[in-house]
Amino acid sequence: MLSFAALRPRLGLGKGVFHGDVIRFIGIYVVGGIAFLPDVEPPITEEEEFEPYLPELEESAPPTDGPDLLWGRFLDDKIDGRGGDDQSNGYDGDDTLNGSDGNDTVIGGNGDDIVTVGHDNDLLQGLTGNDELHGADGNDHLAGGLGHDSLDGGARSDALIGGQGGHVLAGGMVQMHCMWMMAKIFCQAEQVMTP
Repeated sequence: MLSFAALRPRLGLGKGVFHGDVIRFIGIYVVGGIAFLPDVEPPITEEEEFEPYLPELEESAPPTDGPDLLWGRFLDDKIDGRGGDDQSNGYDGDDTLNGSDGNDTVIGGNGDDIVTVGHDNDLLQGLTGNDELHGADGNDHLAGGLGHDSLDGGARSDALIGGQGGHVLAGGMVQMHCMWMMAKIFCQAEQVMTP
């Protein structure tokens, strides 16, 4: 007897064919339109197809040079919005998100994320985790959220909001180190040179 767990890595997401073994099912699975409960061992005969039930997942479309709605999942995602006014969200995982050109809204989500944007006016949010948010030449709004974040607005007038945790904020000519403690924000500013 083979257990389902032992065979699962070889199944993939498509149809599989088994030859003469008995498979033990854990949970409810559908084989040829018949549902089996745990501890029921239906025989899989030669050339019989085995199709485990998988829920359908909605996927985001691939990025284009126009406006896009892009999102990741629970893994470490790499999302590049290309041109256009995009909305991107990495959700869970340690994501790398690039807004590219356009007035973009880019949200890192949970995890330690790296968010960069192009030369327009963009909104960047880190949410949770230790995030790096990098603006460019536009008038950008950056919000770190929870965790120890690094926010760099780039050139021009930017709004930098650290949130809770220790933060390094840089925008134009002033670099600020801020920390949220007991409902108060403490910042230390220093003059820096920018090219």
